[in-house]
Amino acid sequence: MATRKNVLIIIPFLLVGGMAFSQTDYFFVLGGTANGNRTLPVFYMSLASIVRENDTVSVIRSSGVPTLVCPPVAGNTPHIASILPIFPSALNEEDSAAALSLADEQAAAYGRQGASRALVVISSDQNDAPLAHPASFTDIYYIAVDSPLNPALTAIANPGCSWEINAGALADALSGFITHLAPRYKKSALDNDVGVLSIGGFFHKTKRAALLVENGAAGQTAITKNRIPVSFDVTQIDDYSVVVLNDPAGGKYDVGNGKTLVAVEWNELSPVVFIAAGSTFAFIVALLIIAVFSAAARNKRLRKPAYKVVVCDEDGGPLGKSVLLAVLAVKEFPGKKPQFKSGDSVFQLCEAMKLAVNTEDLKEMLKKDENDAVIAGQTFIKWDKKKDAWFLEYPDFSTDVIKKNGGAKKGDKLFEAEETQLLFTKL
Repeated sequence: MATRKNVLIIIPFLLVGGMAFSQTDYFFVLGGTANGNRTLPVFYMSLASIVRENDTVSVIRSSGVPTLVCPPVAGNTPHIASILPIFPSALNEEDSAAALSLADEQAAAYGRQGASRALVVISSDQNDAPLAHPASFTDIYYIAVDSPLNPALTAIANPGCSWEINAGALADALSGFITHLAPRYKKSALDNDVGVLSIGGFFHKTKRAALLVENGAAGQTAITKNRIPVSFDVTQIDDYSVVVLNDPAGGKYDVGNGKTLVAVEWNELSPVVFIAAGSTFAFIVALLIIAVFSAAARNKRLRKPAYKVVVCDEDGGPLGKSVLLAVLAVKEFPGKKPQFKSGDSVFQLCEAMKLAVNTEDLKEMLKKDENDAVIAGQTFIKWDKKKDAWFLEYPDFSTDVIKKNGGAKKGDKLFEAEETQLLFTKL
């Protein structure tokens, strides 16, 4: 333990250097610090977990004559627990009113401008006389140790910020207090039947882990991982140890010669998560790019062999109903309903276009040459994918290509009716 002189040496450093960057000034009021009481184990566990490097810690004893036993100490002080003075072990009677008044004075004197000021009362005091509300604190928290909640202390605490610690509620109450003041922590998984502590995970990196251990008969607790001793800092208080793991890694730890009462851990997302997220994002983007190009190619492929067919007179006016001529089936051509497709006969085309009412009229209109009429029901219009062209297939399996003419397709020797032309216009 350091002397009071050591503590005083630290104070000027705080006032000149570290205080400007602090976030919270913690003032702990401790009561019932005699041997066997769990005030000090609860305090040291809180100190090991909630206090950050830019915070400060002051301690006031409420047992006996209320005393400032530790002026502000920087939260990043190495082995901060070791610089606190030894608490008298024979004092149990508490004077919460005087201790709160002293804390209020000290907060007004030592509190830093712009920093939050938090009062944490850890007490077994049962004197329920009304207490004056300290005016110098941003927040007030209250833990009743090994005793019921004191209505007077509960009344000055923030709503919902009072915890009762007893033999049956130590783990939940203390971990609840810690995770309330420091939400970055969560309660660790414990299996005390086999003495195993589990921390971290595949997607998380454990930045800090703290344990409150009830010591076994053989003295100080021992902690191993994969049967190898791990490095940790320990503060022993009577029958308890507060343990902080140095450079904790995720996994299972064996806690020997002691029972872990409370364990909390501070996890951050592992770089693996960011790498995996980045890879997943890149993969999704690649899939979207492929999908866009595939859709564009498919759309181009679908649209290429589709034409609007119309028979026009010499003035360009339609002689019959126009139809959509398509290579692909209707289900493969969303949004359009072709009335005619590759492989249909000329008769079906003319029927769809309402160009003739009977076969004799078709014979007059459809000629293979000057003398031979086209057998309309056995002559087919088909698509040649390789040649990118439409063609007629006659009953004798001879063919005529429907010749291209600029941006349109024009029928050649198909409709011989005077002054007519057949246009296959690309969609």
